[in-house]
Amino acid sequence: MNKTKIFYILLGLLFLFLTGNLYYTYSLHQKVPKTAYINLQEVFSNFQMTKEYGAKLQSANQSKKLLLDSLEFRITTLKNELVPTKSSISSEKQQELNALQEQYDAFQQKFSNEGNDQLNSLNTQIYKQLNQYVKDYGEVHHYAYIYGLEGSGVIMYARNDKDITKDVIEFINNEYAGKIKK
Repeated sequence: MNKTKIFYILLGLLFLFLTGNLYYTYSLHQKVPKTAYINLQEVFSNFQMTKEYGAKLQSANQSKKLLLDSLEFRITTLKNELVPTKSSISSEKQQELNALQEQYDAFQQKFSNEGNDQLNSLNTQIYKQLNQYVKDYGEVHHYAYIYGLEGSGVIMYARNDKDITKDVIEFINNEYAGKIKK
């Protein structure tokens, strides 16, 4: 056999070996899906949208608190002015005090209900956006599954090397800020 034939035979064998090895590696990766987990509490807390909405909610609650504080001050002032007498002025002040107390209680109940409704609404919006960003992260990084670790028994154990929480936080905040283009 001449050297040219041997070269082509070896080249063909090398080609078959590399092709087979590539196919084996590809099929191996296809059978084992890429999986990881994120700490949902940490992701939610560090999501920029959560921080922004929290600041807006706190600002809205602050103005409501000022109104309640003002009413409470007026109630306290009237209580201090009331002297246990049976005069008509005292009776009028007592009626005013009762009206202010009722107004205070009504506002407090209303603000509490509004606050809970607002919080639930904002959390729903945040989780909707967060879920979309985690989905985008999974697609960009070729994950078959990203599990949420929240301490409710869904995942009882996971190796630390499967934790992608910090990467996801960085990704979702960049996407939220418009730094990632699809």
